[in-house]
Amino acid sequence: MKLTINNFGPLDDATIQIGDFTVLAGPNNTGKSFVSKSLYSLFDAINANHALVAFEAMTQPLEMLLPFLEKIGYTSEKISLSALREKNQKVADIIRESLSADFSQTESEIDKIIEIQPRLIEAIDQLVDNYSTLRELLKKQEDRFPDIIKLLDLLGKLKETFSDAELVTKFGLHVKATQNIQENFQVPDPSYLKREKSSPLRLHIEGIGEFKEEKEEYSFRPYPGGIQKLQQHSRVLYLESPIYWKLKEALESLRLNPRFSSNREQMNGVPGYFYGLVSALRMSYPHNDIFYPHNYISQDLHGQLAQAIGGKVVISDNNELLFQENDKSFPLSQVATGVSNLGFLGLLIEKGILDRGTFLFIDEPEAHLHPAWQVTMAEILFELARQGVKVVIATHSVDIIQWLEVHIKKHPDDEKIVALNKFPVNNRDVDEDFETKIAKISEELTTPFSDLYIEGI
Repeated sequence: MKLTINNFGPLDDATIQIGDFTVLAGPNNTGKSFVSKSLYSLFDAINANHALVAFEAMTQPLEMLLPFLEKIGYTSEKISLSALREKNQKVADIIRESLSADFSQTESEIDKIIEIQPRLIEAIDQLVDNYSTLRELLKKQEDRFPDIIKLLDLLGKLKETFSDAELVTKFGLHVKATQNIQENFQVPDPSYLKREKSSPLRLHIEGIGEFKEEKEEYSFRPYPGGIQKLQQHSRVLYLESPIYWKLKEALESLRLNPRFSSNREQMNGVPGYFYGLVSALRMSYPHNDIFYPHNYISQDLHGQLAQAIGGKVVISDNNELLFQENDKSFPLSQVATGVSNLGFLGLLIEKGILDRGTFLFIDEPEAHLHPAWQVTMAEILFELARQGVKVVIATHSVDIIQWLEVHIKKHPDDEKIVALNKFPVNNRDVDEDFETKIAKISEELTTPFSDLYIEGI
C-alpha cells in the first residue's frame, strides 16, 4: 500500500511505499520518524477495541468525578458511589470481554457489537439511571457543583451512541487516532505538527482510510473494509530507545500519576507506544507453534540473538526486566544499551508477541549497536519479514543499507518484499527501481565520511 502525507511535520507532499519490509532511509530530521510514528498511531488506532475506547472517552469525566466526590465526603442514602463505580465497570467489562482486536475475515467489529447490543444497552440503562439520580441530587446544590452537572448531562448521549454499532466504531476510531497522535508525538493537539499553519493536515493510507483536518477539526475516516483489513493483524508494536526500558518502573509510576492520567493535554514526556508495548508484555500468549502453527515465528531467531549478545532479556516474576547471562541475572539498567536493544527484540520473539500477524515499527534499529551487531539486527529483522511480520524501520545506518544492498544482490527474489523509501522525500523517486534508490541512499549517507577521508588525504 501507499501512504500519502500532506503538511505534516517536515513533509509537505510525500508518498511512501509500505511493504513486508519497509525501509525509511536518509539523514536526520528529514521526516523518517514522523512517517513511522504516524503509521503506528493510525494502525494501532484501527487495531483497537473501538467500543471500549468510545465508552471510556464518554465516561472519562465521570471517572474523574467519583474520586472527587469521595474526597469531599459526599454521601447519599439514595445512591452509593461505590455501586455507581461497579455499574460503570460492568459496562466496560462486557465490552472488553466480548470484543477483541483479533477479528476473522468473515466477522467484523460491527457484527460483534450488534451481537452484544441487548446486554450492553441493558447495562448502560442501569448506569444512566444511577447517574441521573446523582445528577438530580447534585442539582439541589447547583451553586456548589455547576461543572459536575454539565458533565453528567453528557451521559444522555451514551445510550444513543451505543445503539448504533457503526457510530460506536467510527467514534472510537476517531478518538483513538487523535489520542495516539497526541501521545506518540507528545503534543496537546495535532495542529502542532502542521508544517504550514494555514493549510490542512492529511494522512491518507491507500485502501485503509485517512486522517485529516476539516474546519480545524480532526477525524479518521476508514474506507469500506479498511478497518477489517488491518484488524486481521494481531498486534501493532513500536520500538524506539531502549533507555525507556531501563527506566520502566519509574515511567510506569509516572503514568499512574493522576496529574497526567486525568488530562491528556498534560504530556508526561513518554510516548504512548512505550506503554502500549508494556501492556503487550503483560499479556499471556500461547506457544504459537502448537496452538497457532500458521502464526509461528521460528525460535531459532531468538537463539541467534542470544548467541550474539551472550545472554537474553527475561521478565522476572515481579515484572522486572533482567539480562540473564549463564546462571546470573542483572537489572536491565546495568546492561549496555546495545545489548538491551537486541535482547529486547529476542524477548518479543521468545514470548510469542511477534507473530505472522504483527506490525513491528523500529526507529533507528542501529542505535547503540556496533557495526557488526547492526548487521545482526538487520538480518534478524529481514528474516522476521520473510516469516510474516510486517517490519518498518527508520534508519540512517550505512551498515544496514549496505547489508540490504548485498543481501538483495545475493537473493534477488527477496526484493519483492522490500519497500525502500529515500529521504528527503522526492515524489519523483517513488517509482524508481531498487538499485537506483539504494545507490542514491548510500551516496547520501556516505558522503560526509568520503568528504572527511578526502580532506584527510
